[in-house]
Amino acid sequence: MPDHDNQNLHLVQAQGGFGEPGTFAEEVAHLAEGEDVPRELREALLLRPGRFNGWDFSEADLREMESTFDPDNPPPLQLDHSKSARDTYGSLRAVRFHDGWLRGLVEYSGEEAVTRFRAGHWRKLSLGIRIPGAAGRKTGARKRIEECSITPFPAVGGAEPARVLSQNGGEEMPEETATQTTENEIAETAEEKAGLTEAAQDEKAILADMEERLAKLELENQEKDRLIRLREDADLLVRLCSEGKSVPAVREKEMAFLQSLSTEQRQAWVELKEASPSYASFTRKSLPETNRPGTAGKGDVEAQVAELTAIARQKGIART
Repeated sequence: MPDHDNQNLHLVQAQGGFGEPGTFAEEVAHLAEGEDVPRELREALLLRPGRFNGWDFSEADLREMESTFDPDNPPPLQLDHSKSARDTYGSLRAVRFHDGWLRGLVEYSGEEAVTRFRAGHWRKLSLGIRIPGAAGRKTGARKRIEECSITPFPAVGGAEPARVLSQNGGEEMPEETATQTTENEIAETAEEKAGLTEAAQDEKAILADMEERLAKLELENQEKDRLIRLREDADLLVRLCSEGKSVPAVREKEMAFLQSLSTEQRQAWVELKEASPSYASFTRKSLPETNRPGTAGKGDVEAQVAELTAIARQKGIART
């Protein structure tokens, strides 16, 4: 027996089908419109007067649920009466009593919800109605819709399951689909889950392959950057030697030093070298060349620079 002294949540199957939101005002129907998120907005026949799941619902009860509906805090559209936010796929945007029915403006939100609705799977609804007991009535509590759920097995069965109506009022789904057996519904649900699992595995494999390719490309780019820097450093040392700001005897140490620097440190070192005066002069600009034994003349300097260039090319770190 229902507990009339407490305020309990009771589940009731939606008693009709879906149609276009023709009985709702245009401004209400457009509440759910958006450019970025796929949405499907449909009118559903939620409940008619009668006895369902052990509870009697009169026209006055349906009008009461219409009056207690809060459009600023619409009930969520859940999966199987779940209380988790992860299972929210839209909302019940508005309700109204019209032509003997409590009708709802149901919004399916997100690509998955819209796709499954249009495929004919997520079309059965079940309401979660908060019904106050005698004590609750004394404090002013009233019947209200707390949530609306998508479920293949509504809490209340019936000989006339929910139908889906097209814009012209005809049935989109054949009668045999609407009245399929519980065994077929279970098989369909299992097939859907298997398809989702296989798709998830395929997506995981694709992501792993993409990550592997990106890592390989990153390593290749790092190697190219390293070779480019080696060539630039070799050219720089050759030029500094020709300007008398370095000598061939320290070229290997300076090369190793350059490779240990960051980009900012290397730039600072080059600026320092560029600003420094030449400390080695291998040529005379105003006097004839009179080399003493043991000293370097112009020909010797050119030979040393050529030697440094040849070594750099041989090691693959200088431009040709």
